[in-house]
Amino acid sequence: GFCTIDHDGVRSSLIRTTNGGLSWNSSYFEFGYVTSVHFPVSSIGYMSFNDQNGNKIFNSTDLGETWVELPPALGFWIISIFFTDSVTGYAAGGLSGGTGAGRIAKTTDGGLTWSVTSINSSIRSIHFPSPDTGYAIGNDQSSPRIYKTTDSGLTWNVQNAPSGVGTLLQVS
Repeated sequence: GFCTIDHDGVRSSLIRTTNGGLSWNSSYFEFGYVTSVHFPVSSIGYMSFNDQNGNKIFNSTDLGETWVELPPALGFWIISIFFTDSVTGYAAGGLSGGTGAGRIAKTTDGGLTWSVTSINSSIRSIHFPSPDTGYAIGNDQSSPRIYKTTDSGLTWNVQNAPSGVGTLLQVS
């Protein structure tokens, strides 16, 4: 398993266990912040990373032992990533450090190229229970937003959030 650790809002670590949490190994990032990690299959994983120069997505094909940066930068602050298989995935977030207009990007080639969709709310979390159906949650200035796709991310429709709900943080 994996866990991210925030050191001071600027630097972070990605820690990994291979023995059910009895011990942990750390990868420290001096100038950057790991925002999300997802392994769609046991050996292949993706990590989103933000620093003063923008966003990056990394790929691992060896259970997280090593990470390789993928091109290109997406041009928005990535908060959450989710892959439905080893090559099809989504990166979500927003402009201005995760606030303002939202973005959801999709790749079908393991992160080598991306198509980006703009939406009204900055996205905090994205999850696909099936390859076609996905949910993204976020918040705009007036209320929380839940977005749903049933066509593998081609279109995103706003769903009604429960009344009285504050800031939405995570969907799974």
